[in-house]
Amino acid sequence: MRVKVSIAVLAVVLVLSGCESEEVRLQEACDGGDMLACYNLGTMYGSGVGVPQDMARAASLREQACDGGLAESCTGLVQIYRKGVGVPQNLARSAAFGQKACDGGDMEGCTELGTMYAMGGLGVPQDYERAAALLQKACDGGDMLACYNLGTMYSSGVGAPQDFARAASLYQQACDEGVAAACHNLGNRYSLGEGVPQDNTRAASLYLKACTLGSVEACGAMER
Repeated sequence: MRVKVSIAVLAVVLVLSGCESEEVRLQEACDGGDMLACYNLGTMYGSGVGVPQDMARAASLREQACDGGLAESCTGLVQIYRKGVGVPQNLARSAAFGQKACDGGDMEGCTELGTMYAMGGLGVPQDYERAAALLQKACDGGDMLACYNLGTMYSSGVGAPQDFARAASLYQQACDEGVAAACHNLGNRYSLGEGVPQDNTRAASLYLKACTLGSVEACGAMER
């Protein structure tokens, strides 16, 4: 199975194969209809690894790959158009690419779109019901950030009925997969006994895990 490459992996590939030859190979493959090659070439231009950084070119290649059916590339365009990186900022197009990514089966795209609906003002109207449905779809599909975000909705009671037990379950799911903020929030639930039995030992263990994963807030919680 051929997959998209990360910037770090791409850098190694370029060193081994020669930057110019890899650029030419990817361009030829992209011109021949290989959308993954278009995506990876866009990654090169976006990162400036092996070629001069060119954000406009990177965006164009990502859009070509998205139009060609590579859903992951559509997801990348969400942030590109939201922030106006290499293209004019366009929130409506950002949201449209999120929808296209989600429809194409990329769960990260569903998470992006769900977050847009939860917040509102990012190219779509605020719609908590739609947000929760999209985040649930993404969570079920394996995107742990979606599980965390959905857990936060249930914990706060904003956009969903407040349900600490449901929130704790979602936080546990995300924490198990290494989402630091989920471990921290789950620790809070155990500290307060909200949705789970009150358990300071369990809370401390979760704060430690979250801190190790990079949560500054959890590190602070350990010191209190």
